[in-house]
Amino acid sequence: MLPEGGVIRQCPVFSAGQSVGSHMHQVGHLSIVLRGRVRYTWIDGVVTRDEDFGAPAYVWVPALRPHDFTALEDDTEVWCVFFGEDR
Repeated sequence: MLPEGGVIRQCPVFSAGQSVGSHMHQVGHLSIVLRGRVRYTWIDGVVTRDEDFGAPAYVWVPALRPHDFTALEDDTEVWCVFFGEDR
């Protein structure tokens, strides 16, 4: 059960090479890789760092942390769990 205000959102199913684009949220959230593999790109000013995750996996994304993820395999499925108002 999620705390009040929590939301689970399915991201589109991705083909290899598709990306969500660099973005950030006002609240932290949990990304769950249910199928496939993704590369998260963490953007800290001018420094970027890539980290790969294969299903099943979860990734904690802190509030205000610029990030992107790219599918590394076809039919990659990711769900995001938000714990607050910004979704």
